[in-house]
Amino acid sequence: MAQAALKHDYEGPVHGTMPMTSGHAGEHHIDDGRQIDLVHLARQTLGDVELEREVLSLFVVQSQVYLLRLQAAENAADWKRAAHTLKGSARGIGAWQLAEAAEAAEALGGEIHDAAHRNAVDMMLLKVCATNACVRQIFDEQAD
Repeated sequence: MAQAALKHDYEGPVHGTMPMTSGHAGEHHIDDGRQIDLVHLARQTLGDVELEREVLSLFVVQSQVYLLRLQAAENAADWKRAAHTLKGSARGIGAWQLAEAAEAAEALGGEIHDAAHRNAVDMMLLKVCATNACVRQIFDEQAD
């Protein structure tokens, strides 16, 4: 099977070639401004382009489901569960900006219907939309 479908922007060693950011558990991530770290995604899927596509497709559905659950949360436990799931899903595909927003939402205390929680939902909506737009862009690139 040809690997032409998903063209990763990076080949070989990446240290020193792109800005790096610290991530979860001491990991370092490439920060090229893209919503999804394609190097991380390729590592997670062992370079299997079909698996990348399947994982990204599942992410799009799951991100929408858990964003709705976050919006509909009736208590702190539901809120934290939805934010935590979004955080894990985002980290799985290398969507670091979304993962950071979800982590911040998960850490919120207090009344879940206050301004901080509404702002967190708004931020998560923006990040989910941007990440899912990036997925569509990746799929479009695969089609070329």
